[in-house]
Amino acid sequence: MKCVKKNGRYKRVADAEALQLNKEGWEYCSKLEWRQSTGKAKKSEEPGESKEQKQAEEQAGKTGGKKLSKYQKKQLAKQEIEEEHDRKGQKARRQARKDKKGRK
Repeated sequence: MKCVKKNGRYKRVADAEALQLNKEGWEYCSKLEWRQSTGKAKKSEEPGESKEQKQAEEQAGKTGGKKLSKYQKKQLAKQEIEEEHDRKGQKARRQARKDKKGRK
C-alpha cells in the first residue's frame, strides 16, 4: 500500500495503482501525512502531548532516561505517596502551631 496526494486530496492505494497514479501527476506522501489529512491519525501522532507522554518524560527525568521495571515503578509510586503524606503532615503541624499561638 502507498499513500499519494494531488491538489490537497489524499489516497491510500495498492502499489500497482500508486505507480499508475504517479504517472498521472499524483505524488507519493508519508503515511503520517495521509493519516493527519484524512482524520485517521492515532492520538500519539496528533500535535501536542498526551498525559501519558508527559508522565513518561517526567519519570524519565527522575530515572536518568532509563526504562523502569515494574518493581521500580512501584517503589517510585510509594515514594511519591510518602512525599505527599509528608507535605500534608507538615501543613497540619504548621496549622496546629498557628492555632496554638492564637489561643494564647
